[in-house]
Amino acid sequence: MDKQSFLAAFPDEDTYRLAKLYEFLERMKDAGWFDHTDEFLTPNIWTKVIGMKDYRNFVLHPSDSMERRLICSTDEVGDTLALIRMEPSSFDKPPVHRDYLGAIMALGLSRDRIGDVFIRDDIGYAVVLKENADFLANSLVSAGRCAIRTTWTPLRNSDTLVSPKMEERTGIVASLRLDGVVAMLAGTSRTKALESISRGQVLLNYSEEKEKSCEVKEGDTITIRGKGKFKMGLISGETQKGNLRITYFRFV
Repeated sequence: MDKQSFLAAFPDEDTYRLAKLYEFLERMKDAGWFDHTDEFLTPNIWTKVIGMKDYRNFVLHPSDSMERRLICSTDEVGDTLALIRMEPSSFDKPPVHRDYLGAIMALGLSRDRIGDVFIRDDIGYAVVLKENADFLANSLVSAGRCAIRTTWTPLRNSDTLVSPKMEERTGIVASLRLDGVVAMLAGTSRTKALESISRGQVLLNYSEEKEKSCEVKEGDTITIRGKGKFKMGLISGETQKGNLRITYFRFV
């Protein structure tokens, strides 16, 4: 693939960043040894790259439970990534996601050098490049207004922790059109669901989707900004009025 065609596939992204990515992909596509991008890529980028014919042999790291991922030349990823553990020592109100992310970025790391940040049982976690792990563990002392104790471990030792937790739920929709499904998932009206879609607040399989009438399928992942992330399950039957009863999962 030539450079201009590659850049044209990402009209809304920073040209300099995408040019760097293109150079990495071209350099490594036939190299035969391991290397990875120097930043975590968002789903709207890595989904397109992996779907391109020239780059189908590249792999993503970490697992598909994470949104921000590295593109790697081979699957021999080793200890490339680390999991930072940030435990509040005491608090009246535990730190939230933005507190943990803000504490890391305040140390000088840009957002693209940080993978997913999440919370389990009031403890914050962040996926980072292993080369940054010692620095963060020694420097992160607070998040929000709370003192924190920071440690790290290789990400490959934390598979259970980083696996997504999902709650199984059921809902009823008139059809599998995106607008109706979003309204059901968000617990809102179809009018407000349409507003969310038109504003680019709905991602279908990690890519922005503004076509309200596109049909959602089993296994699709839907992210609604401010409402959460969901995975669609099976159609489990019909109601007496002919609506569809579906199973879905909410990431928690």
